[in-house]
Amino acid sequence: QIDEPLFNSKNITRRIINTGSPGLYFLEIRPGSRLKDLIVQPEDVIEDIYAGIDDTLIYCFYNISDSTNLVVTAIIETDDENIAQKLKSDPEDIIWRNYFIRRAMNLDKVVKTPVTKAKKQEHEILTADEAAEYLRIDVKTLQNYVSSKKITSLRGGKFRKAHLDLFLEKKGSRKK
Repeated sequence: QIDEPLFNSKNITRRIINTGSPGLYFLEIRPGSRLKDLIVQPEDVIEDIYAGIDDTLIYCFYNISDSTNLVVTAIIETDDENIAQKLKSDPEDIIWRNYFIRRAMNLDKVVKTPVTKAKKQEHEILTADEAAEYLRIDVKTLQNYVSSKKITSLRGGKFRKAHLDLFLEKKGSRKK
């Protein structure tokens, strides 16, 4: 419980939280608001988001690093998309939750280098990095899908593109 306002007059916060190692921290944002420009340190923290009661957003930070402290820096803004309602529509959908976390952390705005002709050539077998990029998820999420047998991997952590397409088709048909 914090007695002072969480965000300053410019809607910015920077909190150093002693979570322990491993540790967990929850940040609940008032209804009608969301985080943008989210920075979390150390880098090996797992972030997630859930819809809370009364359409609040609950950001979860699981500290798996050796550090006992977690640093969260963020700007709050008006949630004009009603993210809480979107998350409530399918609370188990990790891709949807991951999408909003990546957007808050500006990971979806990474500038891609131009693709050379050699890279444009489609490959049937992809590395984990290529598969994650193809699915537009991070590698950790891909590994979670493999562990839960939602995606089939080949030996050596390789992925057949046809398996990834099948996963996307199933995911798309579930949303309709």
